[in-house]
Amino acid sequence: MTVNSYLARRDSQWMGHLYNWLGLSVGCIDDTEPGTMARRAAYECDITYGTNNEFGFDFLRDNMAVRPEYRVQRGFHYAIVDEVDSVLIDEARTPLIISGPVDDRGDAMFDEMKPLVERLVRAQQQWATNTLAEGERLLEDKEQEYEAGIKLLQVQRAAPKHKRLIKLYSDRPEVKRLITRVELDYLRDKRMHELDEEMFYTID
Repeated sequence: MTVNSYLARRDSQWMGHLYNWLGLSVGCIDDTEPGTMARRAAYECDITYGTNNEFGFDFLRDNMAVRPEYRVQRGFHYAIVDEVDSVLIDEARTPLIISGPVDDRGDAMFDEMKPLVERLVRAQQQWATNTLAEGERLLEDKEQEYEAGIKLLQVQRAAPKHKRLIKLYSDRPEVKRLITRVELDYLRDKRMHELDEEMFYTID
């Protein structure tokens, strides 16, 4: 599933030679007209290429078909989606509008999960505040400066918009340099996960 017909046609042709050699059939729905036998044949192939719009509208047309033989799609085992963020967010509105209203089960789930998420966020904020206080205490001892940088880096990953942390950056620019130095060390040694183990989640 791709975002435009050029990519669907190109990839089906380029890769089609390899798949055919392996004994698989390849079709491209963008080479056919909607509702035709040619389109159904493209769907019957082992591998079917096409744009997200064509797949989506074929699904809607099949659900509005008055007879089973007018349907073109078959069951799918899985889909590989190219540029999934574009397909599922930017390009997803039109089929959703055509498909009509949806039920409100999502609202009920939101209401159920919201207090749990808020509780998790509050717990992380409290952890970040305590860790920040510990880091500030360690900053007062020059010999423990690196350990302070570790604590402050953890706060940055746990709550990057923490007001006290932002104020600390503003009041003491050398703190930001210290955190960057510690971060580079942990990235180089592939040990960043060690910093994250104490947190509920991280924000990059």
